[in-house]
Amino acid sequence: MTSHASSFARGGAVLSAALAVAAGLGPAAAPAQSTVSNLLASYATVDRIECDVRRDTEAGTRRGRKLSRVSFARPDRLHVENVAPLRRRIVSDGTNFFSYIEGDPMGFMRPVADLDGPMREGLRAVPGTAMEHLLRLQDRPETNLPAAPGFARCVRILGPPPQATLAFDERGRLVRLEVFAGSDDAGAVAAWDYSEFLEAAPGVWIPTVHRAVMQMGPGGAARETARFENYRIGVTIDPARFDPARFFPDVRFTNSIEAIYR
Repeated sequence: MTSHASSFARGGAVLSAALAVAAGLGPAAAPAQSTVSNLLASYATVDRIECDVRRDTEAGTRRGRKLSRVSFARPDRLHVENVAPLRRRIVSDGTNFFSYIEGDPMGFMRPVADLDGPMREGLRAVPGTAMEHLLRLQDRPETNLPAAPGFARCVRILGPPPQATLAFDERGRLVRLEVFAGSDDAGAVAAWDYSEFLEAAPGVWIPTVHRAVMQMGPGGAARETARFENYRIGVTIDPARFDPARFFPDVRFTNSIEAIYR
């Protein structure tokens, strides 16, 4: 996976790999008002966000930190400025998506309508929510499970493997999401724990700390902690923040990521 493609899966190495697994989740018959659809509908009430993001990742002896500033507005407008470890900027003006890594010979540009599934879902996910995962789990059947210790409610998302389990606390907040390679709990490949919630609107909870673990095979696991700081909901965002011409005046773009690195 290239730098541009992997960077847009906002969770860095852990999330990018886990989302590649989740991308295999196929559609199936689901109730009109499923747990996933209700969560997505609640997040849809949030239309403007600004925040800073700090992601700390470790895998074996490797450690990394990624720092970003994010502006998000519907429909399909996004500005992500990565300041470390690479200087990278993503701007979507609602129609076209642009990404440029400082020092590269060209940037990547594609109409939003032509983005692949993971990139489009990343663009539309409210920062700090589990939307990026939930969008890949929608339209699937589900069943309630006996509540595991520490949780008030657990829901299994069914269908062809991999499957997923959502766990909620007594306030109805999604506090854990696990992805499984098969139809039982023995093959967990990734898990996210959510905490330190903000209430964006009545009953709409946004966790500002995400702790992820992804199994990397027999050798161990990769871990990531993402913190969403200075979180501002419903703020007025200068439209120029989503103007690519302002931020890429001298950059040439291509719609092929591979062409950048030839």
